[in-house]
Amino acid sequence: SIQSNLFSNLICLEKLDLSQNRLIHINSGVFFTLANLKTLNLGLNFINSTGKLAFRSLKNLQTLILNNNVFRKIDNVMFSFLPELIHLEIINSQIETIDEH
Repeated sequence: SIQSNLFSNLICLEKLDLSQNRLIHINSGVFFTLANLKTLNLGLNFINSTGKLAFRSLKNLQTLILNNNVFRKIDNVMFSFLPELIHLEIINSQIETIDEH
């Protein structure tokens, strides 16, 4: 998993590629200081869940790549904090349910 303060000094970061890192879960608050992030690649991991508030601070995120993970269920709340999102990739992610609550 990713330490909650790992990105604390990267407040101007616009692109983050965490693909192929064997990540399993994304905790809420991990991306807290990355308000300027525009692209986040979490593809090709083993992510099966995220905290409901994992993407809360990513108000400027435009591209989110979640391809090739092992999600079975995605909570719709996860995307409600991404007002600028225009590109979402979830190919080959084994999703069976998108929870609307």
